[in-house]
Amino acid sequence: MIRSEMDGFCGFKEEGVLEEAIPSINDVLVGLITIANDADTNRTDGTCTQSSEIVPSNSKSNAALRSPPPHHENDSLSCKAPYPAYVLRKVKQLIAPKEDAIYMINRNPRNLERLRIGYKPDGFHLEKPGRSFWHKLEVNVSGRSVTAEVKHFQNGAVIKASTSEWAIQKQLFKTKDTSAFINLARVLAMRCQQSGITEMSCNVEAVPNSKVDKFLKTIQQEGINLKELPRYKLPKRWDVDRPDKPWEILEEHIPKAKSTPNKILQ
Repeated sequence: MIRSEMDGFCGFKEEGVLEEAIPSINDVLVGLITIANDADTNRTDGTCTQSSEIVPSNSKSNAALRSPPPHHENDSLSCKAPYPAYVLRKVKQLIAPKEDAIYMINRNPRNLERLRIGYKPDGFHLEKPGRSFWHKLEVNVSGRSVTAEVKHFQNGAVIKASTSEWAIQKQLFKTKDTSAFINLARVLAMRCQQSGITEMSCNVEAVPNSKVDKFLKTIQQEGINLKELPRYKLPKRWDVDRPDKPWEILEEHIPKAKSTPNKILQ
C-alpha cells in the first residue's frame, strides 16, 4: 500500500471501502475548548503555564522566548494564553489514528487524484472535447510565440511553459519553428516531472509530421503519458471485472519510463 503524507488520516478496508480512522470534529472542538478553559483557570488562579520550546542557546535575540513573561499580582491578564505550538500538539494528539487502523498520511491535495479515487467531472456525453479529466494539456500558438500549459479542472493552469520566456527565447533562433516546439516540449516535460504530474489528458489534434505532432511525440519520449486512467469505482458483487486497487500497488511494481529527460535546449 502506498504510504504518502496526508492532512487527514483515512484507512481502507480490505473490501475497498474508505474507513474513517480519525476522531470526529466534535472531539477536536471539545479538546480545544478544554485547552481554553484550562488557560482561563490559570489566569484566575494567578498561575501561568508556558510550553517549553526549543530555542538555540547561542541566540541572544530569542532569549526572551525562553523565559516566561513577568506576572503581576494585581494584573489578572498578565498571563498570556498557551503558545500556538502547545495547541497544535494537543490537536495532533486528538487526531492521532488508532493503533490497529490501516491508515495513510496525505499532505498533497492531489493525492486522491493520484490514487484515482478523487472527484473527476463527467460533463455531458455529447460535449466535445469533453470535461472528464483531472489535468489537461493545451497548446496555443500565437503570432510570436508558442505556449503550452497543463490545466486542472478546478484550479486552472498549474504548469506553463512558453517560448516568450526570456530564459527559453534567448536560446532559440526562432520562437515558432520546429526546434522551438521540440525544446518547449522538453521544458514542459521537465516541469511536469518536478511537479509530480506525469499523466494528463490531451485532445490536441495534430497533422502527421507537423510541428505540433513533433511536440506531442517529444513530450511522450520524456516520460509524460498523454492519457489518464479512469477513476476507480468500487465494483459491485455481480461485476465480472474487478480492477486492482490503486492504493495497493507499490511504486516498485510500476514500470519506469523508457527514457530519461534529455538535455534541455541542445
